[in-house]
Amino acid sequence: MPLVRVRKFTLRLGAFTSLEDVSFDIAKGKVTALCGPRGCGIAAMLDALGCTLPGARTVDMGGLIELCGHDAYRTLGAERAREKVARVFFGSSFELQSVRNAIAFSIRQRGVHDDAAIASEIDRVLRSLDAERRLGDHLDCAVSSLPALERRLAAIARALAKRPLALLVSEPATGLDQVDSFTMSQALQSVARKTECAVVVATSDPRFARICADEGVVFVQGRTVEAGPLPKLNSASADYRTRAFFEGRIA
Repeated sequence: MPLVRVRKFTLRLGAFTSLEDVSFDIAKGKVTALCGPRGCGIAAMLDALGCTLPGARTVDMGGLIELCGHDAYRTLGAERAREKVARVFFGSSFELQSVRNAIAFSIRQRGVHDDAAIASEIDRVLRSLDAERRLGDHLDCAVSSLPALERRLAAIARALAKRPLALLVSEPATGLDQVDSFTMSQALQSVARKTECAVVVATSDPRFARICADEGVVFVQGRTVEAGPLPKLNSASADYRTRAFFEGRIA
């Protein structure tokens, strides 16, 4: 059974329809890319998966988002669902902290306060990201003092320290060069492999989707166009919109 099932999901924010009749699955232990041209609805989909939508007065939802076999909104409730899903936020105020303290904060939120246990958890998180050297050598440095790739890895580490079932990341490679983008893709693959966490990446960059993801879901104008193994979507899609995205003809 997939970790997350989305079926005929529709999202209206006020008078604007952000998503309509969206359906796809997310498996644990894999990287799934929600991808498509800018404005296609992937950011709103990530908000819906993370239960971080704005206030209920402005939101009208239809269909189903199921997490671990339970309706995330109607059965689990948004607060309980957020305990199982971690959203990564880049550039937030945590960057004023040291790498060690930023990760330890999330560990303490789980009720772990013993210093040795926290140190062990930090080691586990860094190994999961294959970031023992990139972050391990800078644990006492402020996150804001690090290069862009390391700052983003620290943000992912902070979210991963919550031990989520699903990790949600938006545009992790924006502004990174080709080498750092590849390193980021390998880090996300490592998380999926080593923790069995479902890693969900929202990206409008077809190049990054190709190197990062096992599975893909292509969005155009708020609808899912096609879903399946990323290599097949990239090279053998029968849908002209999917081909146009991966060939860089729509952005």
